[in-house]
Amino acid sequence: MVQGKISFLRKPATDKDINDNNHNSGKEPILPPIPELIMAIPNVLAALALTEDGAKAVKAANPFPALISLLYNPQYAMPASRCLLNELTAIVGTGLEEIMRHVEGVKPLLMQAIVDAMNKVCEIGRELQAQERAAGRHITPELELQRSCLIQYVLNMGQLLEQVLHNEDHIGPFCEAGGLKTLFGLYMDTRPLGWNFLSHVSPLSAIAVSTLHHATVEDSLTGAFKCVFLKLEPKHVLTAMSEQAESSLAELDASRQELQSLSDDNAMSDEEGQDMELLQLLPATGDLTELSDAEMEP
Repeated sequence: MVQGKISFLRKPATDKDINDNNHNSGKEPILPPIPELIMAIPNVLAALALTEDGAKAVKAANPFPALISLLYNPQYAMPASRCLLNELTAIVGTGLEEIMRHVEGVKPLLMQAIVDAMNKVCEIGRELQAQERAAGRHITPELELQRSCLIQYVLNMGQLLEQVLHNEDHIGPFCEAGGLKTLFGLYMDTRPLGWNFLSHVSPLSAIAVSTLHHATVEDSLTGAFKCVFLKLEPKHVLTAMSEQAESSLAELDASRQELQSLSDDNAMSDEEGQDMELLQLLPATGDLTELSDAEMEP
């Protein structure tokens, strides 16, 4: 009976899925997009886990990946649905945090489910970045819709993490599951690229979407970063930040060299000429990294 109550979160695997050894089968959520229903699921799971048999059933069924997948499913995002608005994701995060505190042995499952969901959002972001790069300045309405959904996914992840990570007991397991590296990935892999990046940061290019990505996504993830950085050992924090900074500088330098190579072509197109104007605004990364301590002092 307990198993039946839990398994309704996801589609059951078919005989074909089992024969094909499809590990992703049964992960697609089938809940109707009703806020009250989604909000109640963590409480139901917590109630089921009050007894020893119930806790074993919850751990065996592991409904957490299917539940968290609601947060990055287009069926539950605007404009298809408004069911995750009004801090509902934060409420779900609070319920999951209570389950980790009160049900023994569930924390590793939940942390892994959260990190896997973050990786999935990063994957969605990388795919969208490739499409936006290929489209150049000709962003289609379909790509704009995908960008809007992606922003909602990252917002949901940020709200979920903020509620889970405010308890310092959860920081270690989160980082052990690869959460800190993936948290940086949510910044890098979900940001717009190329001309679409300019439309998100410059009010002169598109007032309607000015700072849309940065003002929402960065604010959402900053809370999670603060929870980790304030409670994790400084050595681990500095190591992670240094690695990310080196990666970002390497990416900037590669982009700069790619733009610089255009100057060797005497027949640049108008679009390439505009790219060269942008190049003049980019400092050489070597100039930034080779400054001495004395030169960096005000």
